[in-house]
Amino acid sequence: RMTRTVTKTLVKTARKRTLKSEVKAEEMKKDETVDTLNVKSEEISKEERDQPDYYDSSDEEDLRNTIGNIPVQWYDDHEHIGYDLDGSKIDKPAAKGEIDAFLEKMEDPDYWRKVMDRQTGKDVVLSEEQIARIHALTSGKCPTIGYNPYQPFLDLYSQDSTIHPIDNREARRARFTPSKDEMKQVAKLVYAIKMGWLKPRKPRSPRRNLAYDLWSDEGEEKSHTRSEMSRLRQHIPAPK
Repeated sequence: RMTRTVTKTLVKTARKRTLKSEVKAEEMKKDETVDTLNVKSEEISKEERDQPDYYDSSDEEDLRNTIGNIPVQWYDDHEHIGYDLDGSKIDKPAAKGEIDAFLEKMEDPDYWRKVMDRQTGKDVVLSEEQIARIHALTSGKCPTIGYNPYQPFLDLYSQDSTIHPIDNREARRARFTPSKDEMKQVAKLVYAIKMGWLKPRKPRSPRRNLAYDLWSDEGEEKSHTRSEMSRLRQHIPAPK
């Protein structure tokens, strides 16, 4: 019995030692992976940063606000900005003061390309492609980069320049004679004028001056001066 208990205790101690060694090995591996990730993040080139997918966050923090497409001004008087998938409130980020904003503007080289996302309340860094699209839209061009709206097209009918005309026949004599339809129309007009059905338009009668001086005596007839005549010409009748 004594030997059994001794062997059991030895086995337990051995297992504990092996577990501790495995845990230490896993912790060492984690530290190595973190160091490698930090080194890789520092070694990222500018070309990779210019890629449009570089600034897209892999986690779902930007998409956790579930308020939908509603005006964000509804949450101006509240301390939260919306609700997440679990229904809990999303706190607003701390507002920056004028001094902090000025220091960030002077120290951050990417300050000019930052835009605040009003749905999340965070600053989003625009990529080079997005900035190029914004410049294209503001200048009235097509937003797709590299698109040429004046591309050469294949004209099936006039791509081969020809020297001689396709048809060089002489014009027919019937082309210079008036058509029968025109002759019939002219004959109808002549017959209508002859019968008195079609009459010329009467000349317009000169417009009478309907504006007059309301306060003048009707019996008195006097000549108006130039100022009075111009005043009568510019008369505007009262609405009915």
